[in-house]
Amino acid sequence: MVRYQFPLLIVIAVLIIAGTSVAHSPQFVEDNESLETALEVKDTVKSWAIYSHLHDGDPRYYTFEMSEGDRLLLNLIVPVKDGDEGFLPRMVLMAPGIPNEGVVPGLVEIPDGYGYQVIESSLPEEATYEGFSPSAYYDLGSSDSPAPVTGRYYVAVFSTPPVEGNFALVVGYAESFTLQEMVLIPFSLYSVYLWEGQEAWQVLSPMALTLVAGVAFYLYYNKRRIDGLDVQHVLLLVGGLTILGTAVSTAAQTVVSIWDSQLGMEVMITVFLFLIPGFFALFILRRAWDGSSPSGRGRAILVVLGLLSVVAWAGYIIGPVLVVFAALLPERKESISRR
Repeated sequence: MVRYQFPLLIVIAVLIIAGTSVAHSPQFVEDNESLETALEVKDTVKSWAIYSHLHDGDPRYYTFEMSEGDRLLLNLIVPVKDGDEGFLPRMVLMAPGIPNEGVVPGLVEIPDGYGYQVIESSLPEEATYEGFSPSAYYDLGSSDSPAPVTGRYYVAVFSTPPVEGNFALVVGYAESFTLQEMVLIPFSLYSVYLWEGQEAWQVLSPMALTLVAGVAFYLYYNKRRIDGLDVQHVLLLVGGLTILGTAVSTAAQTVVSIWDSQLGMEVMITVFLFLIPGFFALFILRRAWDGSSPSGRGRAILVVLGLLSVVAWAGYIIGPVLVVFAALLPERKESISRR
């Protein structure tokens, strides 16, 4: 069975990379409350989910360059909690010389010489489940059409009557991640869950409980070997538990999101996403459990698992780094004495 491990890892790597190509790149902004401070969206092809907050309805502004005929995709979403409380923001697209459509409140700034198109919002009966987060949100409305003119565009998100709440503006249609974005996704997801209305302890408790329970379980069943516990296996234990904690956290967020939306086929994406780090973690923890020094092949597999864990958004970077470092340690054991 060992000879099939590397081909299996290659398949998993391909599936992970394919998975990251169908999710929005998250971005967070709080200081774009005027045309002068509008957030610059440098790439309107790449799919962005820009998370923000309306303070008593004060508009948020975004800007980008477009050429006539380019595809322009805009979408507005809100957390289930805010949508259930009646928060229903709208967006207005502003471009040079286009005809005016809809009614824009006086609190929205419109550049000189610009026309506008108000994109109306409506609250759907059911929330949308996002399998790659996992999360749930209300999709309020979208616009997907060719850009009418060449020039600088502005988008403003506002609420009338002025109501405070969280929202996200989705811009673009081609899903892709830079290496930096991929590595930082676990931290971005933490911010997304806070944006949804969860408390910090709710987001972090699955990881914390996994670490505490895992260490306690290991110490209880291996107490006779504590005197000989070496640095390498301590690193594998903590790194493996951190990666396992990601799987447990993803499973917990899946339950929360399904509760707020509905059970659909996208749940299978999430199941796949927490099974992958779960598989990685079990392999790593097995090496930590047996106490023996891994072979050269075993070390290579641990390095590959550590690197793939980063791509799989598992372990908050710390876990994969500990696993790779442990795999590269020499065979000499440095015992940790029982205290």
